[in-house]
Amino acid sequence: MPYAFSPDDVAFLASAEGVEAIAACDGLALTDASWLSDVTSARRLVSERYAAVLETVLLRRKAASKLDDPASWLLTSDALQQASASLVARHRAERLAGRDVHDVTCSIGADLVELARTAARCVGSDLDPARLAMARHNAAVAGVSPTVVRADALAPVTRDAVVVADPARRDSSGRRTWKPGDFVPALDELATAYDGRDLVVKCAPGLDTSIAPWAREVELVSLDGQVRESCLWSGGLATARRRATVLRSGEAGTGGPQWTITDDEPDDAGVGEPGEWLVDPDGAVVRAGLVRHYGARHGLWQLDERIAYLTGDEPPPGVRAFRVLEFGRYSEKELRAMLRRHDVGRVEILVRGLDVDPNTLRRRLKPSGSGEASVVLTRIGRRPTAFVCKAERVPA
Repeated sequence: MPYAFSPDDVAFLASAEGVEAIAACDGLALTDASWLSDVTSARRLVSERYAAVLETVLLRRKAASKLDDPASWLLTSDALQQASASLVARHRAERLAGRDVHDVTCSIGADLVELARTAARCVGSDLDPARLAMARHNAAVAGVSPTVVRADALAPVTRDAVVVADPARRDSSGRRTWKPGDFVPALDELATAYDGRDLVVKCAPGLDTSIAPWAREVELVSLDGQVRESCLWSGGLATARRRATVLRSGEAGTGGPQWTITDDEPDDAGVGEPGEWLVDPDGAVVRAGLVRHYGARHGLWQLDERIAYLTGDEPPPGVRAFRVLEFGRYSEKELRAMLRRHDVGRVEILVRGLDVDPNTLRRRLKPSGSGEASVVLTRIGRRPTAFVCKAERVPA
């Protein structure tokens, strides 16, 4: 069970004494093998506060891959798990730049900090006093000063501000929940409480958006190739019906999208025979239903109108694409022969539209050549098709 922080814990951890205690335990390995000895050492170093200190050290290490400079942040395990990655939160904040904004589920402040950097005025609220104390601390560490108050997300305490919400998406047993009433706060109750207000709700990417009929734009956001969230935008904020936004770590500038695409663009990609390259669009594009739009933008076409793979004679810039070496009807015998012809011994297997387990197939193929290749298995119409390809990163 994660450690349950109290407001008293937060006050200690934010104090000079707490900072010293965290620093004293920061060098501990905190692995499964070292845990018992590390706890003994922590008890000796910081006495009865050891559990809160050790949890903080662990969470800061985990947060390094998600949050910008979390070395002085205070966090809880559940809050960190649900928190937006800094680059994703920054993108959302930039869409709201210059507006008054109220984050009604601010938790530890991951979104709040980014909103406060761009908003004209910014308020954060939550019901959990420990998380509110963490949000105040984290905002101060980040150099921003939003107003932070204790309030129920369904009881409006601001007027006219854009409302941003990130409802909890797990029930008490830790299972993901997808019904509108299972979110905390519930999606329909949020829409009712802020009827007539501009509303932005962050949701999990697998959400069936038909449960939020008030949303006029659904934005799918990916970061470094992983789809992180869907974001629902009400009518006053929507600029398209469907949008895919693709972000990359390490991009120059303030963290805006590397690129974005909407359903306002042409979708006349068409269907045709395989070209020189195969392209697997980013997951945000696929989930947003914008594969044809992406293909039309880059002069690509579909292999099959029901399959997301695109093909063409020149891949888009900045993507990992597959140069086709050979293709033909898929059978294990024919694929094994293709791999022998290209001297392939190490193989990556990608499957879409066929019931094939890549790991099981790899063991059966037993490739023995000196080279490597990517195998793409899909169907074109009713025909199962295998492509032997060379994966290449296309310059941006």
